[in-house]
Amino acid sequence: MKQISRFSALAALTYFVFLTGCGSMTRHERHQFILVRSNPSGADIFYHGEKVGKTPAFVEIRRSKLDSVQLIDEQRVVNLPIESRYRWDGSFWTNLVFFYFAPVGWSVDFITGSAWNMNDPEIPKLHMPEKPPQKTFAAIAPPEAYSADISDEGGLVWQRYLRARYPDLTILPYREKVDEFTTHGYDFDSKPGKKSEHEIFARLGVSDVF
Repeated sequence: MKQISRFSALAALTYFVFLTGCGSMTRHERHQFILVRSNPSGADIFYHGEKVGKTPAFVEIRRSKLDSVQLIDEQRVVNLPIESRYRWDGSFWTNLVFFYFAPVGWSVDFITGSAWNMNDPEIPKLHMPEKPPQKTFAAIAPPEAYSADISDEGGLVWQRYLRARYPDLTILPYREKVDEFTTHGYDFDSKPGKKSEHEIFARLGVSDVF
């Protein structure tokens, strides 16, 4: 009986340790999107030596205490520090529910970088000439309504109106993109935080959301 009890205790300990740490190991928890901008726009963005786009753009980065991206201003490299703040909601309180095992989760978060929420870098003034604006894409978020069905009907009405009102703006089909919004907490009766909004913009490849 004692051996069984010890085995059960060990299994329970392993289970709780797994729960407190597994969330931090997912890509969603270890990475996030930041908005990189410049004045004027159109500068090449590099992250860890790899070109990841042109300003303005949403860039996926690894969470950490401090990081940076680089912009190419003609022949000059401009370093933009990415500062962070502790994730009280996503690390401290989430792990606290496990009581005695919370320190394990906090430790895993610090090791993996999941303990940090990265801020958007400042907007630098560059010396490069103004470049022609790129083609603009926009998406329609689920309108606020009493039900999902009414919200979807409103989204289709918005789609027709916006395409007629802004012929130079490419409006993504509402029906094809609505699942991306609901997956990230943007529904007919709720709106996500800034972090989720950044991810939605990046996943859809849009510069505006109606």
